[in-house]
Amino acid sequence: MIREIKELVSEIKGRGWEVVQAGKHLKARKPGCGMVTISLTPKTDRGVKNARADILRAERAEGKQ
Repeated sequence: MIREIKELVSEIKGRGWEVVQAGKHLKARKPGCGMVTISLTPKTDRGVKNARADILRAERAEGKQ
């Protein structure tokens, strides 16, 4: 796992997300937020940034419900 993904995983675990490895991906779940898939082998640095944005988007959507 690349350093940026490890940092992201530890950050979101602290915010209540459950992270499970599924092959070459991580599946992050949080009650009320749904699931976000994170690639363990992103082709560009945008992969980590996009995963972070997906998580924030899911958390914002949770707050609106």
